[in-house]
Amino acid sequence: YTTTGEADLYVKDASSSGYVSGTSLTSNGGWTLIKQNVPSCGAWSMCSVGPISVNVERGTTKAFLVSYKDGSGKALYLDAGTTISDEYMTLTSMKAVTLNSGVVTFDGFSSDRLFNGIFTYYADMTPPPPACSINADCDDGDWCNGAETCSNGACIPGTPPNCEFGCNEADDSCDECAVNGDCDNGSFCDGAETCNSGACQTGTPPTCDFGCDEIGDSCIECNTGGDCDDGDWCNGVETCGTDKYCVAGTPQNCAFGCNEASDTCNECAVNGDCDNGSFCDGVETCNSGACQTGTPPTCDFGCDEIGDSCIECNTGGDCDDGDWCNGVETCGTDKYCVAGTPQNCAFGCNEASDTCNECAVNGDCDNGSFCDGVETCNNGVCQDGSPVNCDDGVACTIDTCDEINDVCDNVPGCPLGQICDATGSQQCMTEETVYVCSKWAPSDPAAVCLGTSDNNCESNP
Repeated sequence: YTTTGEADLYVKDASSSGYVSGTSLTSNGGWTLIKQNVPSCGAWSMCSVGPISVNVERGTTKAFLVSYKDGSGKALYLDAGTTISDEYMTLTSMKAVTLNSGVVTFDGFSSDRLFNGIFTYYADMTPPPPACSINADCDDGDWCNGAETCSNGACIPGTPPNCEFGCNEADDSCDECAVNGDCDNGSFCDGAETCNSGACQTGTPPTCDFGCDEIGDSCIECNTGGDCDDGDWCNGVETCGTDKYCVAGTPQNCAFGCNEASDTCNECAVNGDCDNGSFCDGVETCNSGACQTGTPPTCDFGCDEIGDSCIECNTGGDCDDGDWCNGVETCGTDKYCVAGTPQNCAFGCNEASDTCNECAVNGDCDNGSFCDGVETCNNGVCQDGSPVNCDDGVACTIDTCDEINDVCDNVPGCPLGQICDATGSQQCMTEETVYVCSKWAPSDPAAVCLGTSDNNCESNP
């Protein structure tokens, strides 16, 4: 390899490997071109171009690199074994780095200090072997960065596939999706597609009893009206439309509400809704929306629908209320009782005895007779008085009651020739005896003339 101008020599400040590895030979990589068109010198031999002076300041380290025209190269740098003289530095050991496509990869670097001076570089100017001969030599096993090709001994990177949702290296394909919506095929009847790890999964078709409607994105609801029956009587009878979808029924028109349990309209809301206008069959009631028949009234003589009452009688006796004072009830031609005429009682009516009271006060009982005593009024009944006692206690008088003069008469009743000693012996005596007895009457007022043999006044035994 003797052609001149096949390589360039670069230098770079490199206090550590990080200053070299990963850098580019472009202007922003920090490398400085110090010699162009370096001639071939052989493997690690001193080049005949003479020394190249590079100012290396104390405490710094320089990295040198020979760049071949094809973009590969080798780097040379001073290591710990460098021999230092007053004016020159001589390279005693070197470590190589690799340059691919103008980017440096470096494995390690010494940080030993160097002094000012001028050194002679060494370079392995042997060109590297070609990178490839066929495309397969360039395959890096990565599908997502495209297929590498070999061109003139150099590998050319492939063109990455244009993947909308990302690239799947595991199965060498583009991802089909990122979210479930990316998998939607627009069909309802095959179910909802989902995205799982970048791959679309088919959906589960809906369970449709009567078929699937792709246009309406729903299950067909019916084939006949019976398919639509929801079992609810109150909302009307559902039907199946021409489009195979159920049509709601017309709700029942119930004045008092709808009873789903019995599939009927309620008959009532309150008791009055059940009234059939008939008296004789009893009072109808409303129970939970249903009318209940009433209990007919108990009528002894029949029921009168016109009069809304029981017939009261067939004969007058049926009307007797057992009350004497209000008169005798009778049964009218209409079979209703007619009240009697109350008794005309001046002093009130006595129901207990079925009579009019005889009196209200004692005076109402006065019969105008003196001799039978004073009549009294007791609970409306006149009580006879006690006859007047006209007995004056004198045996020789005849005692009678004078009705005309309302007085008692006490008339002497002695035989002829005798007189009644009313104040003395109260006996019938001769007039002389009465006189003697009176003449000699002691002062004792209790003494009486007994008409004894001595005709003296003696104490009344």
